[in-house]
Amino acid sequence: MIPDLVITDLMMPNMDGIELTGIIKHNDHTSHIPIILLTAKSADESRLVALKAGADDYITKPFSPMLLEARV
Repeated sequence: MIPDLVITDLMMPNMDGIELTGIIKHNDHTSHIPIILLTAKSADESRLVALKAGADDYITKPFSPMLLEARV
């Protein structure tokens, strides 16, 4: 099953969101899937790393559920 969208946290225990984004975006079967990263890291450098890895959006916490819904 291939999802239409991935929403994930940047910081996770086994794999971070950057690594997950790279895996998804470098696979021909999943590279088209949009990825939204949620994170407590608000530094521009973190945002830049995520976007260069292929993330389609980067939303910092705390975030408004309405903002996330609008981005989806």
